[in-house]
Amino acid sequence: MEDFLEIDKRSSLTICVSETNKQKIRATKCSNAFIYVLNRVQLVEIEECDDCAIFLCYSGEILMKNSRRSKISAYCGKISIRGCKNINLSLFSQTKPLISDHSSSVTISPFDAIFKGIVPEGKNFWDSPDITEDSAFQILPPEEFIPFVVPFGDEPDGICSPLPKDYLNALKTRQIAAEERKQIVLHFQQKHPVYSQRIQKKISSAFAESLNNSISGKQIQNLGNIMYL
Repeated sequence: MEDFLEIDKRSSLTICVSETNKQKIRATKCSNAFIYVLNRVQLVEIEECDDCAIFLCYSGEILMKNSRRSKISAYCGKISIRGCKNINLSLFSQTKPLISDHSSSVTISPFDAIFKGIVPEGKNFWDSPDITEDSAFQILPPEEFIPFVVPFGDEPDGICSPLPKDYLNALKTRQIAAEERKQIVLHFQQKHPVYSQRIQKKISSAFAESLNNSISGKQIQNLGNIMYL
């Protein structure tokens, strides 16, 4: 029986899996960790991992059990979620995801990874999960969709796989709104330079606080401590 690459009880760090030849990976009892698997593998097991974010370039099978407040961004053959709570799944899944064993607050969205080198094939069943009566899930509203940047590999061209039209339109709308706000701020700075400095300080402070509490902020913080496997 082939052994696993074990990622056990790792906390507050970034793990980049790109050097191993093993086809099976098991992450157990990790917390506040970002795990990026850049190799194509057969199986990934995730058990009792809390406050983690996991990117999978491709896994034939994913099994997540008894985990909390975590995110998976993955291209996969199949995925099972068992006994988990507060999980965000961003998927290109070639079969219907399975959600079972009293899993709750599971939110599903299309594959969100910005990473070069993946060309998903076949139909994406991300929004058609099989779910047992004791579990629950919801689809992420398009306006809440945020791409997930993978900070390893070659310079990416954008999100790995085509987005559904409503998600793509939501992203474009957000980009247009951001540009409009930028132009308004620039105009105000030119008209009222003294007041704009005061407002800019408040905006910068609020942005820094928001970033620190977001997955992107935690992602940046953890890049100061990287382990390669």
